[in-house]
Formats: sequence, C-alpha cells, structure tokens
Amino acid sequence: MKKIFMSLILLSMVIVSACSNGGDSKKDERTLQDFISAYTEAGVEVDPNEKPMFEAVKAKDGVIFYMDGSPVKIYEYESAGKLSDSLKNSGFSDWPTNGRFALETKKDEAVEVFKSVQ
Repeated sequence: MKKIFMSLILLSMVIVSACSNGGDSKKDERTLQDFISAYTEAGVEVDPNEKPMFEAVKAKDGVIFYMDGSPVKIYEYESAGKLSDSLKNSGFSDWPTNGRFALETKKDEAVEVFKSVQ
C-alpha cells in the first residue's frame, strides 16, 4: 500500500512539474532574429552578421549594432537559468534580460525595444 501511495505522489509531482514549465515555453521559442526584427521595425539598422565577443559572457550567440553611435549588444543563452548564472558570476547582473536573452547598452530606447519583444 505504501508503494502505491508513494508512486501516486511521485506521479502527481511529475505532472505538476511538467505543467508548470509549460508557461515559459513561449519565451524559450524566441530567437535572436525576433529581437533583430524588433529593432529593424523601430528604424534601427542591424546587421545580423556583426557579432560581439559573446563567448566572453558565456553566451551561445549574439549581435552588435549601434543606436546614435552607442553600441547595443544582445546575447543569447541556452536557457534563462544559464543566463542568470552567467550574469551573476560575471558581475553584469544589472543588464536587462528577456527570457534567455540579455542586453548590454546605455541607451534607454534600446532597452524599451528589447523589453517589448514577446
């Protein structure tokens, strides 16, 4: 009887865990191209082939472009957890984040566009 009860508890925990992860799946589906498109629609020229040194912040990809002469860098991470760990350990925890993406800039306009990507 105890084994059946424990099995039911374990099964319910797995189901709850699977359901709670479903809400973030939309964020994980976003791509670097979604962010590039948002800036392009805002009138910013972005060359997707221009890459920052994204490996230095342990990101898997990134793009760099300029708004009014100021650099804007978007970094893509494997997951939101890896992004959080990387920023915490590197001292850049004040960078704006959006899902598994981080933004390095001093431009408020760039932050607004970045945060608008759903």
